[in-house]
Amino acid sequence: MKNHVFRNITVWTAVVVMALGGSLNGLNAQVTETEEPRSRATMGAGNIDVGLSGGVGGLVYPYLEPQVAVGVLPLDVVTISVGGLADFGYCVLCHLLEVVDDDWSLRSYYFGVYGRALVHLNVVADAIGGSIGLDPYVGLAVGPRFYFFDLEYKPDNESVSTTLQSVVIMPHIGTRVFLTEAARFFLFGDLRLVLEAGLGSTTVTVGGESYTVDDEVAGGGINIALGAGVRL
Repeated sequence: MKNHVFRNITVWTAVVVMALGGSLNGLNAQVTETEEPRSRATMGAGNIDVGLSGGVGGLVYPYLEPQVAVGVLPLDVVTISVGGLADFGYCVLCHLLEVVDDDWSLRSYYFGVYGRALVHLNVVADAIGGSIGLDPYVGLAVGPRFYFFDLEYKPDNESVSTTLQSVVIMPHIGTRVFLTEAARFFLFGDLRLVLEAGLGSTTVTVGGESYTVDDEVAGGGINIALGAGVRL
């Protein structure tokens, strides 16, 4: 009787262990499947995106804008990346004044450096499917920007010089569109709201005398950035 009871306990224990083992294997498979990117364009931890955009700002300022983003926190439906971008613009058309009349000299340029965080919307990329490699995101960039403007009339040594130091805040939305199955090379586009506030200083030199006026400035606008990049 004891042997019979012992055999029953042994058999049922084996059944429970086998069933439990199967359940654990299934659970592991589900966890693994959940952790794996469901879209080939999903930004993962340790991925590095390097990009470059350019254009013409204010119709006279050709500019270049390098940027980098590093995936740091995958959260299944989203991934958070951190990085930065910079921009540099130079007024090429300003030199036309010197061509028209070499008594005048005019130059104007700006540059800025910004920290940026992006929230990559993996859930949207998954919903679109694997046929198109999209990496949509929302982001925020913050940092300083510096402007310089100099106008000089050489014969009389008269000039107007303006400098501006500002803080730029850029909430934006955008997406990367990957061009290869390996999800390496991509095109991207950003739609940005640019908010800016700072302090400007203008110095006027006339007849050997200089006068300086300081003023607070603020502004805003919409900016569209288009460019290309590679995921490392």
